Amino acid sequence: MALNIVFITGFPRSGTTLVERILGNQSNVYIAHQLFPTLFLNIKKSYLKNSGISRSYPFLPKPSEEEQEGFLGFLNNTEFTSDQIKAWMMEGLDYVAMGEKQLLSGLPEIEGKLIDIIGKLLLELASSENVLLGFKDVMMDEFIPYFKSKGVKVISVIRDPRAMIYSLINSEEMGDYRPTLFNLQVWKRGLLMANSSNSYVIKYEKLIQEFEFEIRRLGEFLDKELDLDVFPLKKNDQQVWSNNTSFNQSKGLSKASLSSYETGLSKDAIAYIESVCFNEMIDLGYSLTIKHPFNCTELKEPFEVNHKAFLDWDNSAELQKELKS
Repeated sequence: MALNIVFITGFPRSGTTLVERILGNQSNVYIAHQLFPTLFLNIKKSYLKNSGISRSYPFLPKPSEEEQEGFLGFLNNTEFTSDQIKAWMMEGLDYVAMGEKQLLSGLPEIEGKLIDIIGKLLLELASSENVLLGFKDVMMDEFIPYFKSKGVKVISVIRDPRAMIYSLINSEEMGDYRPTLFNLQVWKRGLLMANSSNSYVIKYEKLIQEFEFEIRRLGEFLDKELDLDVFPLKKNDQQVWSNNTSFNQSKGLSKASLSSYETGLSKDAIAYIESVCFNEMIDLGYSLTIKHPFNCTELKEPFEVNHKAFLDWDNSAELQKELKS
């Protein structure tokens, strides 16, 4: 029996969990919360190793067309062993961002191609009554072409990068902080991947401001009538989820998350973000505080970078390349 599967992705702090929980609180729907981060990470590492590519960070902000095509071919042709799957999934025990860890204590023996493995693991968690299964994993847009080719419905969540960065620096969920430029490049990669693959795009701000319209539109995409009365939202363990903001809790949607960056970020930080994402923000309809991007010599990293994979990161050189592209 073919499974009806949906994949939700986007940059961290962009509203992917909100979309996940709205769908997960519908009847006959099960959406896994970040079940596969260590699996996806190791699969990409495996591809790089097989391709003779060595680098400290497996996911690039701008992977070449050759790498994207090679990775898609690798996913289409590779069958993973049960030993590989178990080892890669069990790494999630020590991974803060991974959810659904109860599955790891009774992880079944599974092998095969990625889409088959995902389907089997979702069935382990879901009720037999669920007609729509899904999973949410952030920063995994490189997998979008593969999943779409397998009939998976892909939802990409996009948020104002200023609000996203502000939420990111106030969150402990993502661990050590990567360079802001890198974060923004990955945000841009996700937008480009969503557009090039014709993914279903949800703009976080519209979801908050026009909830009923956006949920009906989402239901049409999923070919399922969605219930609007889903608050308070609950997690898969039936505990109440603390809503769409890290800064307060309520039973509905908070609009505070839309503008909190305005007072929370410095003018220099806002100018940095707007300069890097200038064209994309205009295309998305976001209002900017600057009339044109600042020169790279005027921009300085606005936050402390402490991620060990970026100890050799040359921010000035990377900014120069980014703003010339």
